[in-house]
Amino acid sequence: MLKNIQKRSEGFTIIEVLIVLAIAGLIMVVVFIAVPNLQRNARNNRIDTEANALLTAYSEVSNQNSGKKLVAANVDALKKAANLDANSSITTVEIGDGAGTVTTANNVVSYAKFFTAAKCDTSASGATNGTAIAGTSRQVALVHSVEGNGGAVFQCQNI
Repeated sequence: MLKNIQKRSEGFTIIEVLIVLAIAGLIMVVVFIAVPNLQRNARNNRIDTEANALLTAYSEVSNQNSGKKLVAANVDALKKAANLDANSSITTVEIGDGAGTVTTANNVVSYAKFFTAAKCDTSASGATNGTAIAGTSRQVALVHSVEGNGGAVFQCQNI
């Protein structure tokens, strides 16, 4: 008689199943939030690496041209020296003369622009909007964009 009264303890209760599903859901949410950020960081690291290669290439190509300022006609030589090809993250490279700002028309993540006779604006507003201010004739600034939360974010580096 005692055997018939005892409960059967096989399987899981509904509460146990719900707890496991809640934990699995929480893990999925964390993964879906973290993965896009990791991918964006990887893309930005690649862009930074290519920007540094462009900076080095600018110095090399300028030295090959007797230290002269580079102009728009030198863009292909810059890309070649930096080993940028169709698979590169930076697809558009421009060279401008004097101070300037990268405008929202160029607000893409694959863009880089050299400003000759200019240096990076290190003021609070200039550091965030890709502004190069007037410098000596030998100074060169490279403004390039990386991917931020709300679109392109500009970074400036001096040679």
